[in-house]
Amino acid sequence: MIRLLHRKKDEGNRALFVEAVNAYSEPLYWHARRMVVVHEDAEDVVQNTFANAWKHIDTLQDSNAMRAWLYRIATREAMTLLSKRVEKPEDEKQMAFYLGNKFEEEHVASGDELVAQLQRAILQLTDCQRTIFNLRYYDELSYKEIAEIVGVAESTAKVHFRNARMRIEEMMMG
Repeated sequence: MIRLLHRKKDEGNRALFVEAVNAYSEPLYWHARRMVVVHEDAEDVVQNTFANAWKHIDTLQDSNAMRAWLYRIATREAMTLLSKRVEKPEDEKQMAFYLGNKFEEEHVASGDELVAQLQRAILQLTDCQRTIFNLRYYDELSYKEIAEIVGVAESTAKVHFRNARMRIEEMMMG
Protein backbone atom coordinates (compact mmCIF):
# COMPACT_ATOMS: atom_id res chain seq x y z
CA MET A 1 0.00 0.00 0.00
CA ILE A 2 2.79 2.44 0.91
CA ARG A 3 4.59 1.66 -2.37
CA LEU A 4 1.39 2.42 -4.27
CA LEU A 5 1.04 5.76 -2.45
CA HIS A 6 4.67 6.66 -3.20
CA ARG A 7 4.20 5.71 -6.85
CA LYS A 8 1.04 7.85 -7.08
CA LYS A 9 2.92 10.71 -5.41
CA ASP A 10 5.84 10.33 -7.84
CA GLU A 11 3.46 10.26 -10.81
CA GLY A 12 1.71 13.38 -9.54
CA ASN A 13 5.03 15.15 -9.01
CA ARG A 14 6.25 14.08 -12.43
CA ALA A 15 3.11 15.43 -14.09
CA LEU A 16 3.35 18.67 -12.11
CA PHE A 17 7.03 18.97 -13.03
CA VAL A 18 6.44 18.38 -16.76
CA GLU A 19 3.68 20.98 -16.67
CA ALA A 20 6.05 23.43 -14.94
CA VAL A 21 8.83 22.83 -17.47
CA ASN A 22 6.42 23.45 -20.34
CA ALA A 23 4.93 26.55 -18.75
CA TYR A 24 8.03 28.20 -17.29
CA SER A 25 11.03 27.28 -19.45
CA GLU A 26 10.79 30.37 -21.64
CA PRO A 27 9.90 32.92 -18.92
CA LEU A 28 12.69 31.56 -16.70
CA TYR A 29 15.14 31.69 -19.61
CA TRP A 30 14.42 35.39 -20.16
CA HIS A 31 14.57 36.09 -16.43
CA ALA A 32 17.96 34.38 -16.28
CA ARG A 33 19.13 36.04 -19.50
CA ARG A 34 18.39 39.49 -18.09
CA MET A 35 20.38 38.60 -14.99
CA VAL A 36 23.42 36.87 -16.51
CA VAL A 37 23.28 38.47 -20.00
CA VAL A 38 24.97 35.58 -21.84
CA HIS A 39 22.71 33.13 -23.71
CA GLU A 40 24.65 30.00 -22.74
CA ASP A 41 24.78 31.06 -19.08
CA ALA A 42 21.02 31.64 -19.09
CA GLU A 43 20.47 28.16 -20.50
CA ASP A 44 22.68 26.73 -17.74
CA VAL A 45 20.71 28.64 -15.11
CA VAL A 46 17.41 27.26 -16.40
CA GLN A 47 18.77 23.72 -16.60
CA ASN A 48 20.11 23.97 -13.04
CA THR A 49 16.84 25.51 -11.90
CA PHE A 50 14.78 22.59 -13.15
CA ALA A 51 17.33 20.04 -11.86
CA ASN A 52 17.11 21.58 -8.39
CA ALA A 53 13.35 21.92 -8.61
CA TRP A 54 12.98 18.23 -9.45
CA LYS A 55 15.39 17.28 -6.68
CA HIS A 56 13.32 19.22 -4.14
CA ILE A 57 9.82 18.85 -5.64
CA ASP A 58 8.63 17.16 -2.44
CA THR A 59 9.30 20.39 -0.52
CA LEU A 60 6.78 22.34 -2.60
CA GLN A 61 3.74 22.40 -0.36
CA ASP A 62 1.42 24.44 -2.55
CA SER A 63 1.44 23.87 -6.30
CA ASN A 64 -0.08 27.36 -6.68
CA ALA A 65 3.25 28.74 -5.45
CA MET A 66 5.16 26.96 -8.24
CA ARG A 67 5.95 30.12 -10.24
CA ALA A 68 7.44 32.03 -7.29
CA TRP A 69 9.31 28.90 -6.17
CA LEU A 70 10.89 28.41 -9.61
CA TYR A 71 11.78 32.09 -9.95
CA ARG A 72 13.41 31.99 -6.50
CA ILE A 73 15.51 28.98 -7.54
CA ALA A 74 16.42 30.61 -10.87
CA THR A 75 17.38 33.86 -9.16
CA ARG A 76 19.67 32.02 -6.76
CA GLU A 77 21.18 29.99 -9.60
CA ALA A 78 21.87 33.17 -11.59
CA MET A 79 23.48 34.87 -8.59
CA THR A 80 25.60 31.77 -7.94
CA LEU A 81 26.76 31.70 -11.55
CA LEU A 82 27.60 35.40 -11.50
CA SER A 83 29.52 35.05 -8.25
CA LYS A 84 31.74 32.49 -10.01
CA ARG A 85 32.32 34.79 -13.00
CA VAL A 86 33.28 37.95 -11.12
CA GLU A 87 36.33 38.22 -8.89
CA LYS A 88 34.51 40.19 -6.18
CA PRO A 89 30.78 39.60 -6.68
CA GLU A 90 29.91 41.79 -3.70
CA ASP A 91 31.51 44.77 -5.50
CA GLU A 92 28.53 46.30 -7.35
CA LYS A 93 30.76 48.34 -9.68
CA GLN A 94 32.77 45.29 -10.68
CA MET A 95 29.55 43.34 -11.29
CA ALA A 96 28.10 46.17 -13.39
CA PHE A 97 31.35 46.39 -15.37
CA TYR A 98 31.35 42.62 -16.01
CA LEU A 99 27.68 42.59 -17.07
CA GLY A 100 28.14 45.69 -19.21
CA ASN A 101 31.03 44.07 -21.07
CA LYS A 102 29.05 40.87 -21.58
CA PHE A 103 26.09 42.89 -22.84
CA GLU A 104 28.26 44.68 -25.39
CA GLU A 105 29.69 41.33 -26.54
CA GLU A 106 26.21 39.82 -26.85
CA HIS A 107 24.46 42.92 -28.20
CA VAL A 108 23.66 42.55 -31.86
CA ALA A 109 23.05 45.82 -33.64
CA SER A 110 19.29 45.61 -33.79
CA GLY A 111 18.84 49.23 -34.67
CA ASP A 112 16.93 49.82 -31.46
CA GLU A 113 19.40 51.89 -29.49
CA LEU A 114 16.74 52.89 -26.94
CA VAL A 115 16.32 49.24 -25.89
CA ALA A 116 20.10 48.86 -25.66
CA GLN A 117 20.31 52.04 -23.58
CA LEU A 118 17.63 50.69 -21.22
CA GLN A 119 19.53 47.41 -20.82
CA ARG A 120 22.78 49.27 -20.10
CA ALA A 121 20.99 51.31 -17.43
CA ILE A 122 19.44 48.20 -15.86
CA LEU A 123 22.87 46.56 -15.69
CA GLN A 124 24.12 49.52 -13.62
CA LEU A 125 21.62 48.82 -10.83
CA THR A 126 22.51 46.90 -7.69
CA ASP A 127 21.85 43.16 -7.83
CA CYS A 128 18.73 43.52 -5.70
CA GLN A 129 17.36 46.49 -7.66
CA ARG A 130 18.09 44.79 -10.99
CA THR A 131 16.39 41.57 -9.93
CA ILE A 132 13.32 43.33 -8.56
CA PHE A 133 13.06 45.66 -11.55
CA ASN A 134 13.26 42.77 -14.01
CA LEU A 135 10.73 40.66 -12.12
CA ARG A 136 8.25 43.54 -11.98
CA TYR A 137 8.83 45.24 -15.34
CA TYR A 138 9.47 42.27 -17.64
CA ASP A 139 7.90 39.32 -15.83
CA GLU A 140 5.01 41.37 -14.42
CA LEU A 141 5.12 39.58 -11.08
CA SER A 142 3.23 40.99 -8.12
CA TYR A 143 5.15 42.66 -5.31
CA LYS A 144 4.07 39.81 -3.07
CA GLU A 145 5.66 37.23 -5.42
CA ILE A 146 8.78 39.38 -5.82
CA ALA A 147 9.14 39.71 -2.05
CA GLU A 148 8.90 35.95 -1.70
CA ILE A 149 11.44 35.33 -4.47
CA VAL A 150 14.00 37.87 -3.27
CA GLY A 151 13.40 37.33 0.45
CA VAL A 152 12.39 40.85 1.44
CA ALA A 153 9.23 42.47 2.74
CA GLU A 154 6.65 43.48 0.13
CA SER A 155 7.10 47.16 1.04
CA THR A 156 10.87 46.79 0.57
CA ALA A 157 10.32 45.32 -2.90
CA LYS A 158 8.17 48.34 -3.78
CA VAL A 159 10.86 50.74 -2.57
CA HIS A 160 13.59 48.92 -4.50
CA PHE A 161 11.48 48.99 -7.66
CA ARG A 162 10.75 52.70 -7.30
CA ASN A 163 14.43 53.47 -6.66
CA ALA A 164 15.48 51.32 -9.62
CA ARG A 165 13.01 53.07 -11.89
CA MET A 166 14.26 56.49 -10.77
CA ARG A 167 17.91 55.49 -11.32
CA ILE A 168 17.11 54.16 -14.79
CA GLU A 169 15.29 57.37 -15.69
CA GLU A 170 18.27 59.43 -14.48
CA MET A 171 20.73 57.31 -16.47
CA MET A 172 18.66 57.47 -19.63
CA MET A 173 18.10 61.23 -19.41
CA GLY A 174 21.65 62.18 -18.66
